[in-house]
Amino acid sequence: MLTPWWEGPSTWDILRDVRAGTSQSSAARQHMIDLCDAVARLHESGWVHSDLQPSHAIHTADGVRFIDCSWSWHPERLETSLLFRGGLPHLLAPELARSIHAGERPVAPAKSAEVYALAASLWWSLTGDWPRDYAHVGITPAKVTAPVLRQLIGTRQIPLRGPYSWPGVQQVLAEVLTAPADRRLTAAGLAQQLRSL
Repeated sequence: MLTPWWEGPSTWDILRDVRAGTSQSSAARQHMIDLCDAVARLHESGWVHSDLQPSHAIHTADGVRFIDCSWSWHPERLETSLLFRGGLPHLLAPELARSIHAGERPVAPAKSAEVYALAASLWWSLTGDWPRDYAHVGITPAKVTAPVLRQLIGTRQIPLRGPYSWPGVQQVLAEVLTAPADRRLTAAGLAQQLRSL
């Protein structure tokens, strides 16, 4: 698969100062909003990226562009893949993790699950830590297989990590990460919540 080269930092790179604890600027928050708006536009067009993570969003002079789109999906244009496993387990919505762990095939990546991945990606980019507090349940994520992580995430046994380094922003993200899929904000709704801070 060939894609254009986009000039600019990834979401991970652009939020480096926030992770380092040296900035919680309105510019950083605007970059997060820009990503949410880009995901909202993608969803409005009927597409789901399906592997959203901080390194897959590039902040260019013309807006946020997505890379690594090999799992991207549109219900009217593509069949769902039997190989799809949801991307990084740490960023998986519980309902998606549960379906994948249960062996359901194919698993369709829903927009609501992608909004979860969006909030989890932003959390990770802001803190450098996964959103879930693996230590609280006595596991080291690097020593656990992806199927075990999907099972734990799917059963919602792992609480969110605290304390918050950027409380206002992380509280908004926490609401997305703890909401059931049918009550989760849309990407546009998440952008609006971040704008209103």
